Amino acid sequence: MASPDRDEHAERYALLVDILDDPASGKERLPRIVGMFESDDRQVRLKAAWACSLVANELEDEDTIEYLVRRLSDRLDEEYVSLELTTTLDYISNRYAEQVERVLEEMDEEARRRGEIPLPDVGNFTRSNYYNQEGGREDVGRTRVAGAGGSDDPRSAYSNAGEEEHELEESERERDDEDDDSDTDSTEEDSLGAMGQGRTEVASIATQSRFDKLHILAARDRERYADVYEALVGRSGEEEAVSLRLFHQPEDSADTFDYTRGMETQLQRWESISGHPHVNSVLDWSVEPQPWAATLFAGESLAEFGRVPPERTIEDSINLADAVASLHRNGVIHAGIDPGNIAYPSALVGEGGQEPPLLDNVGLMHVFRHHFEPALHLDPRFSAPEYFDRQFGNIDHATDIYQLGAVIYHMVTGRPPYTGEFQQVREAVLGDQPPAPSDHAEEVPAVLDDVIAKAMATQKLTRYETVEHLRQDLVSIKGDDDG
Repeated sequence: MASPDRDEHAERYALLVDILDDPASGKERLPRIVGMFESDDRQVRLKAAWACSLVANELEDEDTIEYLVRRLSDRLDEEYVSLELTTTLDYISNRYAEQVERVLEEMDEEARRRGEIPLPDVGNFTRSNYYNQEGGREDVGRTRVAGAGGSDDPRSAYSNAGEEEHELEESERERDDEDDDSDTDSTEEDSLGAMGQGRTEVASIATQSRFDKLHILAARDRERYADVYEALVGRSGEEEAVSLRLFHQPEDSADTFDYTRGMETQLQRWESISGHPHVNSVLDWSVEPQPWAATLFAGESLAEFGRVPPERTIEDSINLADAVASLHRNGVIHAGIDPGNIAYPSALVGEGGQEPPLLDNVGLMHVFRHHFEPALHLDPRFSAPEYFDRQFGNIDHATDIYQLGAVIYHMVTGRPPYTGEFQQVREAVLGDQPPAPSDHAEEVPAVLDDVIAKAMATQKLTRYETVEHLRQDLVSIKGDDDG
């Protein structure tokens, strides 16, 4: 005798086969299909998402669209809202934007008449997507891109990718013009969300990941290396906040193979050192359907703050030096250390209670500088001389030492070591005299000036031989302060 579970599975399978053969016949079965979203089985919810999308796409009538929007959105106020449900709503809202907008307006008006709050914000299916309400997520968690405003932000750097020096300013200007022309289109795409580029990848990632569930909490945010979703994942009964990162891909499809293999190598290396307490942890990753990683949610970057509180600077510097030392002991070079890649899990205000900083995007610059404009992924004001001119050598452990020194400069002064137009920055970086932080922060001791000057020496031979030596000098300064 067949078990009830087996019978139910067979019934659902037959239902889906019938809809596949004749999608129009699925309209009368929508109540049963929508009910499948309540299942604890992710495969059942995925089948429901597929069936609803297929029926909506086949029928394209207003009654069906309204029914799906109303019944699915009714579930948005439940304690747990599945990715499959929000993905289905996103697909429908993107495919039938005008019809969905009319339904949403009607539902909002009905809710107001009942004295209720309109639809809650879940996934990409949010009120702010349609009515431009305040409090959208456009600026939340965004990493400041090098040169993203102000005359002091240089927009270019040099690549050490085996080519002669070449300035990137012109291509930056051309790209800025293109961005200006496409602002309206990109805003519309991001607002409508959804199942388009990015969302289908998220659905695929959800099915192949190590997690028992993956719930998108916030709309996509475009950061320097990736499109990032804030998400909640569950495994073994535990839930954790993560950043789901879908890494940008080269525009030239001919570069895709090399880029993907390179990302596979670097993500594997990043994961290998994720156990360090001052390295942002990679919880899962793959290169299918595109390179992606789920990392611990790390809050905001150092680039989003001004000066680190003086009582924290040395301790935070020691923690970062310890993380870089761990990388080097394991044969990993970061290559992209700047304030945008220093993450603070909690707000950097006041004294006590704040978590230490984390190194982020470990090793990715090795790949990105060969396939993208380097200045978009590493701030030139924190770039080592070897990024500007090949005669200063390759990108290696000494590069990390220089850039860590530049980050420490920022932490103690609240400003980059160099400012001005691109050519001014380049000449200063390639010059013989690193800046002294005490010129901009009187309480900085002379010994810390010396430490940063040695870390940021133009010639590699005069920098610290290892990052452990840099760390030892920082520990000595901390000891003096404690004494």
